[in-house]
Amino acid sequence: MRHKCLQWPPVNFTLETNITSYFNSTIGENDTFVNVTVTPFDWKDYIEDERNFYVLEGQNDALLCGNGSDAGQCPEGYMCVKAGRNPNYGYTSFDTFSWAFLSLFRLMTQDYWENLYQLTLRAAGK
Repeated sequence: MRHKCLQWPPVNFTLETNITSYFNSTIGENDTFVNVTVTPFDWKDYIEDERNFYVLEGQNDALLCGNGSDAGQCPEGYMCVKAGRNPNYGYTSFDTFSWAFLSLFRLMTQDYWENLYQLTLRAAGK
């Protein structure tokens, strides 16, 4: 349940512009190299930053998605990427037996089960 809608491409980011400016700034006159510090794009930091996720108004967690045909799709300008923590402050997960058992217990006791059901459908489909 860690697949979320991530904004892509990042705001004010064009790969073509960054490559051109990097090339032009490292080669000086007479084809000599100039020492320039260029900040590279850090993918890991980008996908861990929760400001880049699509969050519905009134919700605490990012919109879940899936790559299956029945799973939830991302809005335009966003792509489905495995990133960030699990929903419900990290408590909703099927990653290990113990977390899956906790989710099953929620279903059996009908404790906030509608939300778990909707999250599962959105991430995995029917």
